[in-house]
Amino acid sequence: MLANGLDSLLFSYVPTIVLALIIISWLLNVFSRAESPQIVYASSEKDADSTHGRALAQNCPILVERYAPPLLWGRNGHIQTLLFGIVGRIRPPRPSGRRETRISRDGASVAFDVFDSTIDPSKPIIIVCPGIGGSVESSSVRVFVDYATSFGHGVVVFNHVGVVCSVRQRRLFTYGGTDDFDVAVQYAKEKFRCHGLVGVGVSMGANILVKYLGEKPRRQKDFLCAMSVCQGYDILKVKRLLTQWDQGRFFYNYLITKKVLQTVKRNSNIFDTVKAGDGSMATVPLPNKERTLSATSLYEIDEYLQRRLHGYESVEDYYREHSCCNYLDKVTDVPLLIVNASDDPLVPESLMSIARNYAAKNSNALFVQTKHGGHLGFFEGRLLVPRTVSWIDRLAIEFINAVIQMKL
Repeated sequence: MLANGLDSLLFSYVPTIVLALIIISWLLNVFSRAESPQIVYASSEKDADSTHGRALAQNCPILVERYAPPLLWGRNGHIQTLLFGIVGRIRPPRPSGRRETRISRDGASVAFDVFDSTIDPSKPIIIVCPGIGGSVESSSVRVFVDYATSFGHGVVVFNHVGVVCSVRQRRLFTYGGTDDFDVAVQYAKEKFRCHGLVGVGVSMGANILVKYLGEKPRRQKDFLCAMSVCQGYDILKVKRLLTQWDQGRFFYNYLITKKVLQTVKRNSNIFDTVKAGDGSMATVPLPNKERTLSATSLYEIDEYLQRRLHGYESVEDYYREHSCCNYLDKVTDVPLLIVNASDDPLVPESLMSIARNYAAKNSNALFVQTKHGGHLGFFEGRLLVPRTVSWIDRLAIEFINAVIQMKL
């Protein structure tokens, strides 16, 4: 009787358990099929197979393979995004390099890390521009450095101003701070004269890289190729989207704001170094320390600190000038690979259309859109535990190798 009672009790919970498993599977998007990426490149009117973009795609086998993230959670863009934001990469190595510091034209201290102990003379130097508030200390950057150097590449990691060392002037990094990035590029050009350069930018760093190449097109001759990962292209539109609850963007905005505020607090002396009427600040209000440190959105930091530090009359002017979408069409003389994920909660389809339209008419460009990956996640693995090296790390090296082969 007791056994029968227990059996009946357990059986009564079966529908509930099944329903719970179905709901969890739906939330985790477990049943979403892994697929190969969508690829956009320009087609020649005379010969559809003749464009550089198509040739690059054909020489990157990874682009015809299915990108398969960990089954139990990797099909959910939010989990990929949050795991990347909290952990970065699993079991990251700590490659050995050296810190270099230079002074920019306005006196700011620009730091970058150099990894050149195992350079193959035939391989280009990779210059990495990390995401917002990123540096060589980011686990994802360390994984990529270790992976790239294993193939014989030298790597220079640009650290955003104020992140790894105290600033020497009255400012921090900006969304489109190409003058600071140029310091690292000029160092690489001088130090590694016999090597070509490759630019790899992620998120905000991708915006800086593309803007750098487009605002002065002659810079493109210094680069063998470039790669942009998970950026939003138009900062003005991005900031409007970040105020919305759709896809939880308001929540992500808050998390990113807290990360940026850590850098602001480490460099709080910037509030004391700006004087009324100081240069371009003559008609712009002074930074507001109290409002900045209590900010809950990036817009507030930009309004009460950044645009005032840099002398902009409005946040909109600041965003407009720092957006790479205004320079993208001028990037024509260097192969450019642009990657976004369809389930990226921060960069919706409306922003990806900027890159898609650009690639469709530029014979040197390739736009790749994965089904999964979130914002910068791109974790790979079978069931639960992801591998250390991500899909995007492997794609970067394969893309560079494809360009090298096509140059031979």
